Amino acid sequence: MMNDNIEHAIRRTRGYWYVDGLWEIGYGCLFTVMGMLLYLQAAIPSDSQLADLLGYAFLFLIIGLIVFINWAVRKAKEHLTYPRTGMLTYRRDKMSARTWLLAALIAVVSILAGSLLVALFQIWEPALESIPLLLGFLGAAPILFVAYPNNLKRFYLLAVYSILLSFLLAWAGFTGMTLVGVYFALLGIGLVVSGCITLWNYIHQTSPPQEAPNEV
Repeated sequence: MMNDNIEHAIRRTRGYWYVDGLWEIGYGCLFTVMGMLLYLQAAIPSDSQLADLLGYAFLFLIIGLIVFINWAVRKAKEHLTYPRTGMLTYRRDKMSARTWLLAALIAVVSILAGSLLVALFQIWEPALESIPLLLGFLGAAPILFVAYPNNLKRFYLLAVYSILLSFLLAWAGFTGMTLVGVYFALLGIGLVVSGCITLWNYIHQTSPPQEAPNEV
């Protein structure tokens, strides 16, 4: 019982990184930009110079955005979160066997789903339309990977949103890379909305730092 309480306390402390919604806003913007780039790649002719340029620049743009977002989130926390509720850290003990098992399961499922998705897309592009569940789980897997060890209940709703979104887009007639681009863009928007709601609640439930009185 005591070990369970300690593990629960550690999970709550880890979850403090996500208490203000800034992580969701940052990575929601990343997914939205990535989706827009994928949609643009699908919309322009594959033999154009712009398509070649986007193909070469895509990876560098995404890596650059990840670096910038991590920096921006940390800076925002330094000015908004830490002055309000402090900075929490935890002792990095070994992960429990249950957490390792879940992480390994999610990793295996993601790799298998991704490999199958790429193989089917290369062999027969319309196959992507017939298996939207794979796309939804690909987006849900990293969300669940963050949700469980950090005790984040709202992330489970985002994972369900990811799966339902892929089905709705396929039902609406989106196919191929257009489906992938629109999916990631809307998934990113969902993350931004969740982050903004969380940030709004956080700001209204916490107090800004008290300014020191002016000396006379």
